[in-house]
Amino acid sequence: SVVTKSVADFHLVLGNPARPVGCVCRCGELLARWKPNEVVDLPEVTCKACGLEYCVIGGDVSELSENGITAVGDRLTAAGRMPMAECRQP
Repeated sequence: SVVTKSVADFHLVLGNPARPVGCVCRCGELLARWKPNEVVDLPEVTCKACGLEYCVIGGDVSELSENGITAVGDRLTAAGRMPMAECRQP
């Protein structure tokens, strides 16, 4: 891949120029794949290797925690967290 800008946390990028095509767990396990430039919404993805949970909204990948989300781009609340319920809305 030719990476011309920063790659967001948990994103898998491929190509020239590099484009997001999936997401990976903190442990390195592949969580999901999608087509380049596809907008993906996966309310809950669990790593088969370690059990950590993630949420993908509009292609932004976020690690879930009991208190909310650790990072989700511009969808963070003023407190820095978004409730898991909001991430999991259909």
